[in-house]
Amino acid sequence: MRIFICAVALTAALTLLADCADKPVMPYDKAGAGRVTTIGVLTPAVPPGPTIHLGYFTVPLSHPDETLVRSTRLSDAMTDAEVEIDCERELGNILAAKRFDARALLLEKVKRALVGRGYKVIDVPVIRESDGTFMKAYPVVPDADAYLDLVVLDYGYFDRVTGGAPYEPLLMTEIRMVDAANASVLMQERVRYAALERSHPKDDIAIASDPKYRFDGLPALMSQPDMAVEGLNAAFTKSAEAMSALLQ
Repeated sequence: MRIFICAVALTAALTLLADCADKPVMPYDKAGAGRVTTIGVLTPAVPPGPTIHLGYFTVPLSHPDETLVRSTRLSDAMTDAEVEIDCERELGNILAAKRFDARALLLEKVKRALVGRGYKVIDVPVIRESDGTFMKAYPVVPDADAYLDLVVLDYGYFDRVTGGAPYEPLLMTEIRMVDAANASVLMQERVRYAALERSHPKDDIAIASDPKYRFDGLPALMSQPDMAVEGLNAAFTKSAEAMSALLQ
């Protein structure tokens, strides 16, 4: 049963990445968008908890025995998925103990970054039908020129390469701004903080992670809760700054 659950989780993760790759990217055309001075920032869509991504496989893809590669990598993936579940639970407990609220943090950082760019910001509370997707319809806020829709696809920590490379913060966010008058899309982008380059589209906005928050293995990550939270705070701060820069 545990292996079946892990297999479903892996399939869901791959589906999420495929869906992400299919969504179009539209840079912001400030001149063509008209006068946008007041932005209504919607309640962000955020996963229920953090993730831990392991990058280790015992048999490389270059191994001459293709059957061995397939079977061993599947076995490794199942084992890794079990470890991920346990580690995600532990990381979630750490963040809860530190009162880390990903949704509130992203909202705060984005609003502050937008104000720093000269925009007026309005909170627009919404109830999300599901995580991982943009809103299908937008509320009416008379004073808003545009609405900013934020979707966090993933956040947590990951092993960048293979074989126990340092763990570092991860944040993957999709951002869409629509015209408040007619809901036409003014901008749509993907911002990723320290995600694997080979796993994501080339047109993503990529942000390098701060080396200060790289942990030499899972025990080091889990034994330094304050630093683990600081690392995620840095990811959210840098991502919010990058998002606001898209609206220059």
